[in-house]
Amino acid sequence: MAALTAVNVQTLYNQAGADLVALFALRNVSTGDTLDLGITDVQPQFQVIRKAVVLSVGANLAAVAAITGTTVTIPAGLASAGAYLLVTGC
Repeated sequence: MAALTAVNVQTLYNQAGADLVALFALRNVSTGDTLDLGITDVQPQFQVIRKAVVLSVGANLAAVAAITGTTVTIPAGLASAGAYLLVTGC
């Protein structure tokens, strides 16, 4: 379990309108890793996260991530893996 940084996260897409939507590529992530999208150097920064979904690259996994404030926790099923994270909020 580790706090992910910009080394592990690359922003692939983001759109700001009434809501903010972002797609991130995640590298070397495991179950329980966390990513704070409110204060990190990862852009865009969220004030509120409504939904976060993780799609793994190698394992057959699509799961809703746990959200606490602006922190997303990677769900079970990943071990040093690549994945995508789709986040909506504002």
